[in-house]
Amino acid sequence: MRVKTAIKLRLMLPGSLKSEKGQALALVAVTMAGLLGIAVLGVDLGYLYVARNELQNVADGSALAGARVLGNIYQSLSYTQQQNYDCTDGTVCADSIRNQADSVAHVNRAAALQMDLRDVDVLIGQWDGDNFTVTGIEPDAVQVIARRDLEHNGPVTTFFSRILGIDASSVSAVAVAALTGQGNVWEGDLHLPIAISKWFFNSYLFRNPCLRLYYFLFTFNFILYLF
Repeated sequence: MRVKTAIKLRLMLPGSLKSEKGQALALVAVTMAGLLGIAVLGVDLGYLYVARNELQNVADGSALAGARVLGNIYQSLSYTQQQNYDCTDGTVCADSIRNQADSVAHVNRAAALQMDLRDVDVLIGQWDGDNFTVTGIEPDAVQVIARRDLEHNGPVTTFFSRILGIDASSVSAVAVAALTGQGNVWEGDLHLPIAISKWFFNSYLFRNPCLRLYYFLFTFNFILYLF
């Protein structure tokens, strides 16, 4: 009986080895699929994030260039001319802003492609600190959309994702540059004299003698603090 049992064990051994080989092949296939997925995430997503940062640089630089043109225009106007100033589409003001923004975009690249801006992606309007509103009347801000998608410049091509049927991906970035006052200043870095808006002097509140006295006392104490 012992001899027969030993013979049976030997006959079952080759079959068990074949079963283990099949399991090993399935495990290798699953592992390779997982490694491929990691490669897609590591290479393609990383490349898209780099392209996104490059597009953000394009949008930032172009928006600042457009806002600088707008600021120079206001600087050349009198206070009366600045009120209700018209910078709508088709004016010299709007064309100058868009040309300058586009020229800055041309000297930059995103995902190895020289960038170009559409006129509709360079918006002129007003910025309230939180939101941008498109308007050509007395504008104080410029918004730029730098894109690589089907609408303009073409989407960013991928590498390993092509195996999964994803040949390209759309990427874009938005930036707003506004003509605003300085938000903060280090002690001793504020240059005098301090400019005050004419609107403040003409406002109803400033006509109140008590408020006027309070304002001058506050300004005087503030200047003493700076020195």
